[in-house]
Amino acid sequence: MMKISAEMNSNLQDHFGYSEREVQEFLSNIRNQDVLSKALSLAGKIIIVEVVESHGCNSQHTVGTKFYLDGSVNVLTKLNPQKVCIYALA
Repeated sequence: MMKISAEMNSNLQDHFGYSEREVQEFLSNIRNQDVLSKALSLAGKIIIVEVVESHGCNSQHTVGTKFYLDGSVNVLTKLNPQKVCIYALA
């Protein structure tokens, strides 16, 4: 398991509202460790995801539709289409 500082542990608890046990459970997931290891390099960046193929999308996303996320992979709602197809998030 990834070693984290007491400060980062405290930050995780504060940000997510986790108990110590929940932080340890969160960190036991290798995917969460991977994301945390990249967090500093992604801070302040915007990730743009573009549709490259679309057929029969109920939300009417077409090739070229773009989705914007921040470095923490939160959807930036004001920059995105009003409707977001659930399959675009998978």
